Amino acid sequence: MRDIITARASPNHDVTLTTRYLPKQFLATARRVRLTGFDDQARDQYIRKAVVGDNDEAVEQIKQRLKDNPILADLCQVPLFFVMFAHLAHENEEFKKFRSVTDFFSFMIKCFHEHLNNKGRDLNVKRPSRRYDSEHERLSTLAYEGLSKPDQQIVWEKEQLIRRLGREFYEHYKRIGMLVDEEVITDQTTADNSDVYTSEIRFYHKLFCEWYAAYRLAELAVTLDKGELLRELKKLDPYDLQYLYRFACGLNPAAGKKIISYLQSIEGGEKFAVLCILEQTGEVDDIKETVRKLCADTVSIKRGDTKLLQRSTVQLLDIASGHKIPTSRLHLNGCVSEAVAPGGNILLNSGLHVPPSTTLETIEITGKNLDISEEKMIGLLAYTEKCERLKKLMLQCLLPLSAVPVGKIPPSLKTRNVEVLLLSLGELVYHLNLIQGKWVKHGSGTAQIGGYAELNGGTNDEWTVRELTRASAAGVPTVCLHVDGCLSEAVTAGGNLLLSSGLHVAPSSTLETIEITQKGLDIPEEKMIGLLAYAEECGKLRKLTFQGKQLLVPVSVQAEKIPPSLKKRDIEVLLHSLEGLVYNLNLIEGKWVKHGSGTAEIGYVDLDDDNQDELEWRVRELTRASAAGIPIARVDIYGCSPVADQSGSSLSLSSQLSLPILSTLQELVIYDEDKRMDNTEVVGILSYTEQCAAVKKLEFNAHYASPMHLPDRVQGAEPILSTLSSRNVTVRGNMKTESSPDDRVRYLDLRSGVWETEEERDQRVLRVQRERQAQQT
Repeated sequence: MRDIITARASPNHDVTLTTRYLPKQFLATARRVRLTGFDDQARDQYIRKAVVGDNDEAVEQIKQRLKDNPILADLCQVPLFFVMFAHLAHENEEFKKFRSVTDFFSFMIKCFHEHLNNKGRDLNVKRPSRRYDSEHERLSTLAYEGLSKPDQQIVWEKEQLIRRLGREFYEHYKRIGMLVDEEVITDQTTADNSDVYTSEIRFYHKLFCEWYAAYRLAELAVTLDKGELLRELKKLDPYDLQYLYRFACGLNPAAGKKIISYLQSIEGGEKFAVLCILEQTGEVDDIKETVRKLCADTVSIKRGDTKLLQRSTVQLLDIASGHKIPTSRLHLNGCVSEAVAPGGNILLNSGLHVPPSTTLETIEITGKNLDISEEKMIGLLAYTEKCERLKKLMLQCLLPLSAVPVGKIPPSLKTRNVEVLLLSLGELVYHLNLIQGKWVKHGSGTAQIGGYAELNGGTNDEWTVRELTRASAAGVPTVCLHVDGCLSEAVTAGGNLLLSSGLHVAPSSTLETIEITQKGLDIPEEKMIGLLAYAEECGKLRKLTFQGKQLLVPVSVQAEKIPPSLKKRDIEVLLHSLEGLVYNLNLIEGKWVKHGSGTAEIGYVDLDDDNQDELEWRVRELTRASAAGIPIARVDIYGCSPVADQSGSSLSLSSQLSLPILSTLQELVIYDEDKRMDNTEVVGILSYTEQCAAVKKLEFNAHYASPMHLPDRVQGAEPILSTLSSRNVTVRGNMKTESSPDDRVRYLDLRSGVWETEEERDQRVLRVQRERQAQQT
């Protein structure tokens, strides 16, 4: 960051360093980096460089005084206030233990005024007015008005501010250093295009603005009624203006009571209210019991927490550590940005730091997409060492598969017998062997990954793949891997499963079942053979299952290309098909056969060109059922404009799909409203029907559909009609013919090829029966 600011790195970029809000018109493409304050290392360097030199004893004294004031830990992340604290702690013989941040800030403001007064003793310097030390109502009102605006105002035009405060008052606070005068470029230019400058006034730091605004807030809290006060407080974001709230509670206990009541009523405000109670009373003893109860159970910081709640929780942990209050367990759930930042603290996504705690007993870090490198893991162990009472570190993150270098593991962790646990898939737990640096199964008994280990294209996939690899290396059985909708390619050239995220899933020697569920994935025969080879590499695999609509699996597999070991291991390769039907791949013949005992039948199946996503899958599964000898009760073809090929051996659908001969089909219905069919098209469909040996009924636009337009009679199809007649196949439809424009249900006379109405058919049947009776007589 130093190199970027000094233009050693990225010299062609514009860099703005600011403690203010960025303008709304700032480019959306700008990269924003948040500087989060002094860490332990930076503090140590500053103390040595600017305060005490290489005096180790003095350095430790200043650092100890900060430890003795845990309530100031967050405040002293601001470099300006840490600098002040360091100098006060070193130079002031009467340095005291501050009871609150209000106490510290009040002391610091007093020091500023005393410093200016001391300057005034010099005869050559104008003596300051002491009354401005306490008479600052107009400044407090100005500061409060600025902070309570929707877009906070923390800069004022110079002459406007002087008119409100008075020139003498302004000069006084400028000499102290709390107000700063800046020359800034305006949007205007002179006649010769020169820049026009104006003077603006701001507080040296926003916390000075919050300090003086707190006087006005405290005044309003005791004078306004409940409704009016609520409207005022809603203008003030507690996370952004936490010190405004804390200062107001510390300056006026009566005002603090009302403010604390409000904070306890808002989301995430309960813990912050505890900090404000400390400001109100100035006595840690008043909140110790609350902190003790909070720390007796799990203290949780999670991604969804408000920044106010996260910050308040961290500060309460600091207070617990500073006052020797045991903290049972800290759970950082999905909120860690960096396991250990360069300064040795855990860094949260919000930019907050969690320093080591001397009273913490267990830490759990959950973040399956948090990648902890070997270097960061070593840093985390060093962090653990600083937590003097810590007995357990629990991790559910992306941890290295390799061992941790033994020489980098702090020896004290071994002597303290600290448990470092890795929470893996299912209920599997590993612990870090601190002697060998290796992850080994934790606890006694047999270990396995029960339930589903799922890959679904989510953010946890990388963690799941890594833990599957760890389990395989450790010889831990994995009951089932469910790959749900995230396969990009069934098997890569390298023999791995390839996910849509780019992750590769290598074969696992301990995996027992693989389930693949995916819409729209086409697994050609070549890739199916690759999957079977993948299954062979999974040495303990017992079952490979495919399921899900639109998952296209080949109708058969070349038997000679199926790995022989799969046959010996008696692996089940299952496919879930239409209407709950399950097939098993016969590994000897390469054919799909019905799985399990009992009879199987497929009921009604729709082939609809309005549902293209499923159309190809349904055609494929109908073909599979026919090849397996499974009865198909009925197929309804909607709007696909089916046309038989020249031999009638398949129906071409509008989607360029072909429906092959279905030898087990019992009824075929074609819906194609207002479609006109010529004689050739009708004969083609009749030829297809003839070759579907089990068909008993063929219908055109049955019942409610609008009629089709068909020729009066079918010509040139006598052999086909004869075969259909011998099988007692019924052919009927809701149609109009060339000679009869009325839509009627008609039946095809398979002897003559003529379409008849129901009455005509009944009369013909009756006439034939009478003729037969007459002949018999």
